[in-house]
Amino acid sequence: MDERGCKGAPDLIVEVISPGSLKLDITLKKRLYECSGVKEYWIVYPQERIVMVRWTYP
Repeated sequence: MDERGCKGAPDLIVEVISPGSLKLDITLKKRLYECSGVKEYWIVYPQERIVMVRWTYP
């Protein structure tokens, strides 16, 4: 931590999917999170009551 906030990528991101952002959330954002070093990424589909858990490996 510094005066601007946290340094580095978070260990976990939880993405709640909405119909209007589905493609952005499961393609572009997923790649950005993986490239940034996020270790675990949850994708939540609230209408279907499904949670997908993805891990990235170094």
